[in-house]
Amino acid sequence: MLLSEGLERTLEPGGAVPGRRNALPSDPGAAAESLLKTAEACFERYGVSRVTMDEIAVTAGVSRPTLYRYLGDREKLLRDIVERRAANLVTKVHRVIAKHTTLTEKLVTGTLFLVDIGRSDEFIRELLRSDRASFSSELMTEHGQSTDFAAAVWSPTLKSALDQGLLPAGFDEQMAYRWLTSINYMMLLWADYDDLSTTYKKKMLRGFLAPAFQK
Repeated sequence: MLLSEGLERTLEPGGAVPGRRNALPSDPGAAAESLLKTAEACFERYGVSRVTMDEIAVTAGVSRPTLYRYLGDREKLLRDIVERRAANLVTKVHRVIAKHTTLTEKLVTGTLFLVDIGRSDEFIRELLRSDRASFSSELMTEHGQSTDFAAAVWSPTLKSALDQGLLPAGFDEQMAYRWLTSINYMMLLWADYDDLSTTYKKKMLRGFLAPAFQK
């Protein structure tokens, strides 16, 4: 069976009939959201590298030009899905961080939570693989989505620490967000990560991550 045939038969996001022309919502934002959900479902089920824009269009029941008009090219689509997933995660991370009182434990627990979520998300793991290295590197830049996500996650914690005088003089928040992003990226790609105990991971972060945020 061709991949496109499998997509047509098995994916029906938003009640659409796969493989047939479907009427999109009249509101442009709602139409784009519907198509984005379809694309995300395709990637989740079959993998980022296997699904083409043509197959997403077939599954959504729209023409290829319509898909591009609402979602842009493939790279923009992937970035939008990353942003969507990140936005849904921020509140969850804040809840985890809020359970702890010290800056060290907030950093350690929040970092481990993010890494564990990322390693369990096949979509994210595939984006970080070597054949997509240029794309993941773009996300990691100073003004990339990963750094913006780190700012959304850690800004309340670090601003509170600054107000309490817990951080070093001249503390650079933007540099801190890039550093935290780099730590997450490294641990996401760490082949032996799942073989290490949680106790060991926490000890490692307390010893080598937390000191960077201490006077």
